[in-house]
Amino acid sequence: MFVWLAVGASGGVCLCATQMEKKRLAVFFKLLTMVLLVMTLFHHSGGELLLTEQWVLAGLAFSLAGNLFFLLSNRFYELAVLSFVVVSICYGKASWLQLSGPLSYWIPSMLYAALVILLFIGLPSLSGILWSVVTLGAGMVQMTWAAAEVWMHQSSPASLLGFTGAFLLLTCCIGHAFKHKGLPAKNGNLVLNSTYLISQALITASVLY
Repeated sequence: MFVWLAVGASGGVCLCATQMEKKRLAVFFKLLTMVLLVMTLFHHSGGELLLTEQWVLAGLAFSLAGNLFFLLSNRFYELAVLSFVVVSICYGKASWLQLSGPLSYWIPSMLYAALVILLFIGLPSLSGILWSVVTLGAGMVQMTWAAAEVWMHQSSPASLLGFTGAFLLLTCCIGHAFKHKGLPAKNGNLVLNSTYLISQALITASVLY
C-alpha cells in the first residue's frame, strides 16, 4: 500500500511540475515514478516474479530507456520509438500469456481502422516521422488487442485495469507523435504526462491483483 502511495505522490508532483512548466522537476519525478513502479512489482512479488510480471518489468525498463532517449535529443527519436515498440511487445506478451481459446478479430480491425484515419488526418504534419508512427502504432494496437481479449475472456477488475492502461498508452503515443511535430494542444504536456503515468500504473497493477 505504501509503495502505491509513493507512486501516486511522485506522479502527482510530476503533474504539478508539468502544470507549472518546471520541465526538469517534471522529468525527474516522471522517471522516479517509473522506478517506483518497478519497485512495486518486486515488493508485491517478494522478489520472485511470475512470467507475466517479468514481461511487465521488461516493459517498464524499456519505457525508462525510451523516456531517456526522448530527453537526450531529437537525434535519438528513432531509438525512443524503437524502445516503445519493444514496450508494446512486452506488455502484449504479458497479456497473450493469459489467453487460451478463440480470438475476436474485429478488435484489431477497429483499432487499425481508427489508426489509419488518424494517420490520414495528420499526414501533412507527420510526413517526416510517418514510418516511426506506423511502426509504433502497429505495436500499440497489438498490445491493446491482447489486453482487450484478456478483459473479454476474464471479465475481472484486473483485466479491466490492463485494457484501460493499454488503451491509454496507445492514445498517449499517438498524441506524442502529433506533439513532436509541433501540434501541441492546450495543456498538451499535462494531458500526455498524466495519461502516460496512469497507463503505466494500471498495466503494472493488472498483473499484481
